[in-house]
Amino acid sequence: MDFKELYKKERPYAIEVLKKLISFKTVLDEYKENSDAPFGIENKKALEYILSVGKKDGFSVKNVDNYAGHIEFGEGDEILGVLAHLDVVPVNSEEWDSDPFTLRFSDGKMFARGSLDDKGPLVASYIALKMLKDMGFMPKKRIRLIMGCDEESGSRCLERYLKKEEKPTIGFSPDACFPLIYGEKAMTSYDILGDLRDDIILSFTAGERYNVVPSYAEMELKEDYSKEFMSFLKEKNYQGEYKDSKYIAYGVAAHAMNPEIGVNAAYILFEFLAKYTNSKLARFMDEYFLGDTWGKKIGYDIYDPEMKYLTSNFAVVRVENNTFKLGVNCRVPLDSQFKVIEECAAKATAKYGYSYKILYNSPRHYVDPNSFLVTKLMDVYKEVTKDYENGPITIGGGTYAREIGKAVAFGPLVVGREDVCHIANEYFYESDWMTAEYIEAYNKAYEEEYLKGYDEGLLSGPVGYEESLNLYHLRTLIRNYKEILANHYPQRTLSLVRDMDSYYGKYKRTIMLYICGSNLESWDEMATHNLNQIFDSEFSENDDIKVIAMTGGARRWYVPAENLYDPATGSSPGEIS
Repeated sequence: MDFKELYKKERPYAIEVLKKLISFKTVLDEYKENSDAPFGIENKKALEYILSVGKKDGFSVKNVDNYAGHIEFGEGDEILGVLAHLDVVPVNSEEWDSDPFTLRFSDGKMFARGSLDDKGPLVASYIALKMLKDMGFMPKKRIRLIMGCDEESGSRCLERYLKKEEKPTIGFSPDACFPLIYGEKAMTSYDILGDLRDDIILSFTAGERYNVVPSYAEMELKEDYSKEFMSFLKEKNYQGEYKDSKYIAYGVAAHAMNPEIGVNAAYILFEFLAKYTNSKLARFMDEYFLGDTWGKKIGYDIYDPEMKYLTSNFAVVRVENNTFKLGVNCRVPLDSQFKVIEECAAKATAKYGYSYKILYNSPRHYVDPNSFLVTKLMDVYKEVTKDYENGPITIGGGTYAREIGKAVAFGPLVVGREDVCHIANEYFYESDWMTAEYIEAYNKAYEEEYLKGYDEGLLSGPVGYEESLNLYHLRTLIRNYKEILANHYPQRTLSLVRDMDSYYGKYKRTIMLYICGSNLESWDEMATHNLNQIFDSEFSENDDIKVIAMTGGARRWYVPAENLYDPATGSSPGEIS
């Protein structure tokens, strides 16, 4: 089925929904716990609007205290959660070429705050769900699109939601990039605090969120350094100005998971202070932070082969009333390294007579890359994109997936595209906004009922199917069972045995052998070995045995052709390769 052609019919409606959703200025101003609008009136309005869209289109919807809500489709005990967020990071309108809360199309791109992170992907996921519903698809489990209002500021929305609603069995979040994110670094934020009575700095403001590189910084000094400042900007080719007694620097915002691609405006001002003044705070900054996004200066530069490098984002500066606060966010490869960061912060601050405060430690999120969830979604990705080169990866970003456990990040950023989250003129290529990946993800998740037994890639039951058997297809479907009892063995080979009244009018008993790990056949003939053990077994003359082998992606089968039977043709299909 050509989902892109189907999308063309839905495009006007999808654009209408996205435009309206973008128009809500869902930037957190102040958190008011247990109020009618805990994350602000705009977040409340956005949630109410998208839920009203779902209700109008015939879905079941629910609002959980204006913290989060869901749109649900299907029936059953288990839930596939699709997790997206309505809130966005702050904007500096002066840095944008157009209104950040008005969707603008140009050169095949959709410009707006939230177009990529995460309102665009949220709408894409919803339209995918609607298209499947309109096609008559009916899942035997529930698909639940869960939408929160506080992902960018701590995910308090999902915390409240999960206290009142069922936790999805498995899930994915369209809030990162393709092909798939199976690991998200641990995260920590901390503040450095101190007295500034004897310093030349009168005031200093930079940054609003710990997960964004500050693109704007301003300060006031007790003495006039305006000429030196303008000379410094010209010498360094930095962007800034001296205006109304304020020293202003302009940088480039970036996501805290890759601060190296941004230009930190606070660093520009501190670099100037370190060069031209005797500011103690500037000396501290120069010794431990300036120009460093990897934590090398302070001593916690850390690397893990799988989770990669620690990143350090110097995010917030507040100087007022002779005191200061510096805010730092780190994306950390492993949980065990929180201690290293705290030790380094303690040592650095003690040297200058300052203090530090750990705000939070969030553990690493990790799903086995060989698990069923990861391999299933990767199959979907490859089938839709025909990209067989790129595999699942780890990132420094944090998504709702970590709140669920058995969940990963899946899209929306296409391989090779620039990551423009959290920056001015954020955009999403409309050609990448096509919903085929999400449609297939919904579809494939429920075409094979053994999602019920999800357990790190192994099958457990019971399971049941309704369509015909294709013995040698990559995604063999076994259907028309009256009953199957699944025995879950600790080995990576699993057998299912059950008497049957009939099987296509011929077989009285069926043994299904499922081999986990597709390349085990290609490399070591493991499936062939196990199957031959069954072929060589002695059975009673009254026993009629059928062996059904299920495996995925083997490049070659070694099973003798005479032992294979295709019920569709009543004959052997010959050698399979």
